[in-house]
Amino acid sequence: MEMQGGTVVATIEDSFHFLDQPGYPAVIENRLGKGVAILMGNANYPGRDASYPLFKFMVRELLRVGVSNAKVRVVGPDSLRYSVYPDGTVYLLNTDYDCSFIAEIIAEGYHQRVELAPLEIKNIKTGISVE
Repeated sequence: MEMQGGTVVATIEDSFHFLDQPGYPAVIENRLGKGVAILMGNANYPGRDASYPLFKFMVRELLRVGVSNAKVRVVGPDSLRYSVYPDGTVYLLNTDYDCSFIAEIIAEGYHQRVELAPLEIKNIKTGISVE
């Protein structure tokens, strides 16, 4: 079957016998207007654990690239969840049941350290427009 639209950006192959032939499409990127659809091809049954490592890696890299270009960055441990709103308000949530930690909000000309108790949520008004 021939693909209609999109670009194969990663392939997967389970054999080294045919190195001159491309493998099966694993990741396909399709640009639509200003957006991008990223599709993951998979020969496994949907929801099978075998595809989870590739999916986890892709999501982590997409988030890392997206955050590196953000006007406001939030730094903290894995138990930190956060949202940044257009007016610059940052909501921080500590999802850990036992441990407190310090999160950092960083932007050009702005730096604030915020301590979060276990399961605590805080909103911080930075005053930085992110639109």
